[in-house]
Amino acid sequence: EPLSSRAQVDQLFELMRGYHLRYPEHGYLNPRIEVTEHMQNKLDTFTRNNYLEALELGTAYVLLRAGRVMGYGEMHPHDDAQLGCTAGIGIGIGRQTQGRGFSKLIYEKLLVRMIELGVAAMKGRSANPAVLHLAKRMKRPLRGYLLEPM
Repeated sequence: EPLSSRAQVDQLFELMRGYHLRYPEHGYLNPRIEVTEHMQNKLDTFTRNNYLEALELGTAYVLLRAGRVMGYGEMHPHDDAQLGCTAGIGIGIGRQTQGRGFSKLIYEKLLVRMIELGVAAMKGRSANPAVLHLAKRMKRPLRGYLLEPM
């Protein structure tokens, strides 16, 4: 269902924070960078603000079980000088609900929402094998690479 409350944002934040602490290589930073407490606080603020923005814009969905957030999908549209309106997608599914097709369902809902909002291109990056597998299954292969300085 659509992300609909601050309480869901709080649950989502805790779910995904735990995931990224266990698997930092799937996060925003190069895994070779040692994350200090100050950096973690900045990441936490950035992440929570992203979820709050998605709540406000209606660009996120959550997977619920007995009222608890078990996964999510979000996208953040923005204007790009060359491509027009673009967006990236973030999907996270809790371990207890993986392998049941929820990622694909959320991915499809996000694509429909992107069309509704006039998104012309999807941009992003991922090192997560599950994301790369889903993209391949959805016939959305990588078309380019973003190289970041070390």
